[in-house]
Amino acid sequence: MATFAMPTPAESGNSTVVFDDQFARELKADAQGIENDWKLNSHEEHRFVLQDGVARVTRNSDAKHYANLLHKADFRNGSLTVRFKLADQSAPFRIQVRDSALKTIKQGMLFSVRAGNGQLELQDAAIAYQIKQSMKAAKVAKPSSQQQATLDAATTRARLDLSLNEWHELLVHVQGNELTVSIDGTELASLASESIAHPTKDNFRIEVGRALEIDRVTVISCE
Repeated sequence: MATFAMPTPAESGNSTVVFDDQFARELKADAQGIENDWKLNSHEEHRFVLQDGVARVTRNSDAKHYANLLHKADFRNGSLTVRFKLADQSAPFRIQVRDSALKTIKQGMLFSVRAGNGQLELQDAAIAYQIKQSMKAAKVAKPSSQQQATLDAATTRARLDLSLNEWHELLVHVQGNELTVSIDGTELASLASESIAHPTKDNFRIEVGRALEIDRVTVISCE
């Protein structure tokens, strides 16, 4: 089993681990979900299974929404790391960082990282949501040229070639208004946008499009 990265020396001086789950636990007989305060949308009959220290998530193909795992984690600057395994390149997953107190944006969405289908996408989710709402109010199917330019500036993409059925480590690093994403120690993409610098980030959500295995999730605050 590959090692899991912890803070670099530059980070470690002022870093605090605010959340860490290695899923190495035996569930109680009457356990709901995977315990450890994870919130799951299991009402849509997605499968969330803990086995051999791994969380195995499978989306119900008939469900409207992705299978979601949400957890609290307070930080401003810092990193979120997920050790994962994919069985299908065409089955993307997304990590969304949010502020539950932000009521002007649906579910307090701030930014997201999406991996799958041969592509890595970083997006200012708040800006994308605002543009979508403006289009809905105007009853138009396509964004205006100005809206498209704004959306393009709030989104970046990179080619992603992941080997299947092998463990990978995705590192999401936030510093000020800049978001940087690395996989297996290689930086692949970065994005600078206003919502990334939002001062309060208090939860994150992992959205699974088809199936995903998760070995560990760690959130580190670096102030």
